[in-house]
Amino acid sequence: MHALQYELTLPADYDMGIVRDRVARRGHLLDAWPGLGVKAYLVRERGVHGSPVNQYAPFYLWNTVEGMNAFLWGGGFQGIADDFGRPPVRQWTGLAYEEGVAADAPAAVAVRHRRPVPDGVRAGGAAEEAVEECGRLAGRDGA
Repeated sequence: MHALQYELTLPADYDMGIVRDRVARRGHLLDAWPGLGVKAYLVRERGVHGSPVNQYAPFYLWNTVEGMNAFLWGGGFQGIADDFGRPPVRQWTGLAYEEGVAADAPAAVAVRHRRPVPDGVRAGGAAEEAVEECGRLAGRDGA
């Protein structure tokens, strides 16, 4: 599993309806993309739920690196670059994924939690803790 995300921080007065319309019109085009497991079109709005910025930050989980690379280099990502400019892309190996009890419901909230592994802590132990936390979070109401 490979994770990929890019963030587009937009002007404070940007009409986020433009982003929602774009997702409604074009988001389905990736539904059958080879190798794509999960996609989430994440949006932050300035002043909503404490967000200081307007931001569009799509997140993807890929089952294959070939599918991810085809998206980045073969045209899928080009639409973002054409419409907003080419943002930096972060990618990393996924450690765990679990669907919660509400997995079939429309998503309303996403949380990104990054935590460095401190010096002196065994990486394997930190990974085990992260996998356990993933399971706990998936068991919460609404997850």
